[in-house]
Amino acid sequence: MIPEIAENKIDGLKKFYDVKDNEETLKFFKVHQHADKWHRKVVRKLLGEVCNSEAKKEEALDAIDQALFCLNNFLTGMERVYC
Repeated sequence: MIPEIAENKIDGLKKFYDVKDNEETLKFFKVHQHADKWHRKVVRKLLGEVCNSEAKKEEALDAIDQALFCLNNFLTGMERVYC
């Protein structure tokens, strides 16, 4: 997991959308900013256990690429649906 994504989203919402209500409007991203640091540690440990062969390593890397694509496009999809 990438807490930096949440940090970048917070910065972008403040800069480009003039979001000032940090408590409510940015709550989702504030939670992930901290929770994803813990998630990162857990995922690293799990990957170390799962990637015991080259085939498993490639499978895990493909899954990671797909997950990162989805995370990086989260707000784009929300905007498309709701704006």
